[in-house]
Amino acid sequence: MHKPSPDYLRGLLEQIQDPSLITKGEVSQRKVAARLGLDERTFRGYLQTPPRSECPYLVQYALEQLCYEIPDA
Repeated sequence: MHKPSPDYLRGLLEQIQDPSLITKGEVSQRKVAARLGLDERTFRGYLQTPPRSECPYLVQYALEQLCYEIPDA
């Protein structure tokens, strides 16, 4: 289901456990944007309230998949 809400997308960011995407104890929006192949400003625009533009379903889906990745030990 498509949920382009910035609150939903920020909630997904909080669930990411991959250490390569975490800086100083928090998920790095810059690193996530790079992993998804997005421009950092475009990605941040999806997270703003109100959003600069609606987040496409494919970006939401990719974020959801990052939440389910199991980090290497």
